[in-house]
Amino acid sequence: MTDESIGYGKQLKIERIINQSVSSFQRKFNKLGRISQVIITVFTGLLTICLNIMYWILIYYLIFNLVLFILPHADDGGMQSKPSPFIKSTSPILNQSIDILNQNSNYYTLNGTGFKFTQPSLYKYGKFQWLWDSSAAIITQINFNQSDAILEFQTLLKSQLPDGRIPQTNDKLNSIAMDRTQIPAIVYALQSIYQKTGDRKFLNESVYKVANYLDWFRLNRDFEKNGLVSILHPWESGLDASPAYDAVWNFKPFNDVLDFVPYYVNFYLLNWSYSKYDNFTQLFSRKKAEFSLIPNWFVVQDIAVNSVYSAGWEIVSKLVLELNDTAKSAEYLKYYQDSSNAIQTLLWDKDLKRFVTRYIDPNGIPQYSNVQTIQSLFPLLLSNLTDIQKTSLIDDTKNPDKFWTNYPFPSVSKLEPTFTPKYYVNLMWRGPSWGFTNWFVLTGLQKHGRMDLVKEAVERWNKALDGYGIWEMWNPETGVGYGTYGLGMSTVIADWILKIR
Repeated sequence: MTDESIGYGKQLKIERIINQSVSSFQRKFNKLGRISQVIITVFTGLLTICLNIMYWILIYYLIFNLVLFILPHADDGGMQSKPSPFIKSTSPILNQSIDILNQNSNYYTLNGTGFKFTQPSLYKYGKFQWLWDSSAAIITQINFNQSDAILEFQTLLKSQLPDGRIPQTNDKLNSIAMDRTQIPAIVYALQSIYQKTGDRKFLNESVYKVANYLDWFRLNRDFEKNGLVSILHPWESGLDASPAYDAVWNFKPFNDVLDFVPYYVNFYLLNWSYSKYDNFTQLFSRKKAEFSLIPNWFVVQDIAVNSVYSAGWEIVSKLVLELNDTAKSAEYLKYYQDSSNAIQTLLWDKDLKRFVTRYIDPNGIPQYSNVQTIQSLFPLLLSNLTDIQKTSLIDDTKNPDKFWTNYPFPSVSKLEPTFTPKYYVNLMWRGPSWGFTNWFVLTGLQKHGRMDLVKEAVERWNKALDGYGIWEMWNPETGVGYGTYGLGMSTVIADWILKIR
C-alpha cells in the first residue's frame, strides 16, 4: 500500500467524520427548530387568545356603556329596568306586594298534579323557581293567600332530590343548576306557614323533608368536619358580587363599570370548570385547586349561609316537638349546637368584635374575609350568642356610621371602602339595601328582644318604598329604587308591616 493510498483513506475517513458531525448537527438543529416552532406556535396562540379577550372586553365595555345610556335611570343616575305596567307605585305597600306576587306567579300541571311558583320578576332573571326567591314569596304570600303559599312550598319540595338537596333553580321540577343549591331560607318559609296555619298534617308532611335538606348540607358541605358548611359558587349565597368575596377572587375593585367584567366572567368560568366533573362529589374530594388558567376554586364558609343553616336546625328541632317527636328534636338540636358553636368559635373575630366569612384558598389554606357586609349581621338569628357577640351585633346594626342608614340596611357597612350606595355598574350587593336581607336582620333583632329597633327599621324601610315603589334594591341614604321593579323577594316588607301592627 502506497503512501498515496494511505493518505486517500485518511481523507475519506475525515470526510465521513465531518459528514457525520454535520448530519448530527443538522438533526439537532432541526429538532431545536421544531421545538422552537412549537414554542412560537403556543406563544402566538396564547397571545391571540389574550388579544381576543381584550378585544371582547373592550367591545363589552362600549356596549355596556351604550346600554347604560339607553336604559331607564333613576333620578340619581342609578340603573333601573323597565317598570311593570301592572303595578301602581302610588298604591299602599301591602296592595303593591299582593299585585307583584300575583303578576309574578306561574301555575302549571304535570301528570294531573298542580304546581305553582313565583318567578323573581317579569323583566329580570329566568322564568324558573329560585330557591330563596320562592322562600321569600312564601313568607309574604302566607299572609294573603294561604293555599297559594302552601302550593308553592310543596312545589319547592317536589324538586328535592333523593340525596336531600333542593336545587338553586328548577324549571318545572327539572334542576337547571348542576349540583348547586342556595341559602336554606326554605326553613323560614316552613316556619311561617306553620305559624299562620297550625296545620299539623302539613307540618308532618314537610318538616322531615326540610330537615333532610339541612342534613344534605351537613353531610356534603362540611368539608373539614368542623361544623361549618361551604358554598362552591357565589350564586349559592344569593349575594353574587358581595365584597365579602373580593379576597376569595383576589379582586381589587376600581369602582367602575369594568368591575363588572372580571366578576361576572368569573362566575361563568367557574361554572365551566365545574362542568368537567361528573358531579359535585368528585369536586368535593379536592383538597386544593388544580392548575388551571381559569377560575376553578371557590370554597367559602359564608357567615350568612352558615347562620341560616344553623338556625334552621333549631327551628326544625322545635317544629318536630309539635309532632311529639322528642328523639328527632334532640338530634336536630345537637346539630344546631354543633354548628352554632363552630360559628362562634371559627367565624368570630375577637379583635374586630364581629363575625367574618372564612374561605379556603387555592392552596387549601383557611383564610378570612374581614369586609363588614350585611352577612356579618346574620348571626343575630342564633339564640345562644355570648353577651359580647350579641352586644356587638346590635351596636353595629344601630350604628349610623355602619348599617343604621336613612333607609336600612345597606349590603355593605358605610365604613368600608367598597360601600357603593348607588347601583350603577350592574354589580350587586355592594351598597344598596335589599328586602330579604332586611327581613333576616329584623328576625334576628326580634329574637333578641329589640322590637324598638325593628319598628324603627320597618318605618324607615316603608318610607323608601312609599316614595319610590317596590324595586329590587334601594339607595340606603336616599331611598331611590334600583334594579328591576316588582321583584317578588322585595315584598317581604309586607310580612313585617303586618307583624308590628
